[in-house]
Amino acid sequence: MAEDSQPEQVWDEYDWERFLQQQDRKTERYMELLERYIDHPNRDQMIAREMGWTHLLNDDGAKWAERVDNLFEEEMEELEEEIEADDEDDDESFEVHPLYQAAFALTVWIDQLFEEGPALQNSPAGVKLSTHAAIASAKLAAALSDDDVDEIGVVE
Repeated sequence: MAEDSQPEQVWDEYDWERFLQQQDRKTERYMELLERYIDHPNRDQMIAREMGWTHLLNDDGAKWAERVDNLFEEEMEELEEEIEADDEDDDESFEVHPLYQAAFALTVWIDQLFEEGPALQNSPAGVKLSTHAAIASAKLAAALSDDDVDEIGVVE
């Protein structure tokens, strides 16, 4: 094994900040592409190509995508079973919390606006608003449904 002549550099807060900003830009780009191609049958291949993920476009990538899809389906089935079990056991779920209901209502309202005005779906600001509203709703659901968290800032 060849040794590098330079030791591994330790990142400071500025290096991490630059890295996180790059990842945020990549995430925003991915979300834009996902919104654009959400209903296209070859959505995954198109997004992979535009993101530069060429390793996902060959046969190995297709096998990987199929494996990920299967894992996702299994996880969704397990999640649905857990939700059904929790609904039976727990009358006080996150879904009745007024903050979650308001966030979810906002997400639904934005989706309805997109359905009524298809031009909004191509608006970067509209896509960003829709994405952030959906993320906020999901984060609220996660925060409100975890009873075992002992961290400061958890909404109850």
